[in-house]
Amino acid sequence: MIEFLEKFSDTQKYAATAVLIVALLTAFYFVSYKGNEEEIARLDEQTAWLKAKIQEAQATTAQYDDFRNKVALVRAQLNRTLDVLPHEDEMETLITAIHGLAAQSGLHLGKFVPGATITHEFFGEIPVQINAQGGYHQVGKFFERIANESRIVNIGNLSMKSTRRLDPSVECEFVARAFFFQGANK
Repeated sequence: MIEFLEKFSDTQKYAATAVLIVALLTAFYFVSYKGNEEEIARLDEQTAWLKAKIQEAQATTAQYDDFRNKVALVRAQLNRTLDVLPHEDEMETLITAIHGLAAQSGLHLGKFVPGATITHEFFGEIPVQINAQGGYHQVGKFFERIANESRIVNIGNLSMKSTRRLDPSVECEFVARAFFFQGANK
């Protein structure tokens, strides 16, 4: 075989070697790479789809964190609201506290009658008819103490008149409206 190759010049040997290398590379391309080209394209497509899904999941995660923060804020607001708007089962304590504030202010209660509960969409109210006697400043102290309570209590339908005694005294009638939250318990 070596005698056969000696007939050719060096240029022809190099050209034959180059043709042989090109033929081997072409065969490799068609046999090995070209057969996997479809698989590579499919895997590239799958990789792009997975990257899109990852970006979508990251966006959803960011939205979830925002939503969770908003829920925490709303819960905090609800808890602050419940601090001033008690549940219905706490109303007896609040009404007793109103009675105690009147006594602390030096008022003498003639009538203290809780009325029927009035319900609204998410809250309710209990009107309390109150008739009290005492000094004008004692009535003012009572209203100030009601105003400084952490719970919501409105005073309305106020009428005052002098009792015509020697001491400066007034008799007043009013309705204290105590409000409560109608919803899920705290």
